[in-house]
Amino acid sequence: MGVKISLGRFISTRRKQKFMTQEELANKMHVSKSAIAKWETDGGVPDRDNLYRLAEIIGVSVDSMHQIIAGNVCVMKNNQSSRI
Repeated sequence: MGVKISLGRFISTRRKQKFMTQEELANKMHVSKSAIAKWETDGGVPDRDNLYRLAEIIGVSVDSMHQIIAGNVCVMKNNQSSRI
């Protein structure tokens, strides 16, 4: 069994896999760098429009992000994700 991943950690991991800084992601999304930092530290969740834009930029489905928010995704030791 894996460990549940937070949306913030997921966003941070995907951003880094895309070789983007928080500032670069913020610029692409037309939000502040502090908004990205807030999401990545689980201090907040992107609103609907930003969630769709974010999913497109980091290359995941909105459904996958909703599953993470709902707590239905775990990360296995080999960095693969699975639904519970």
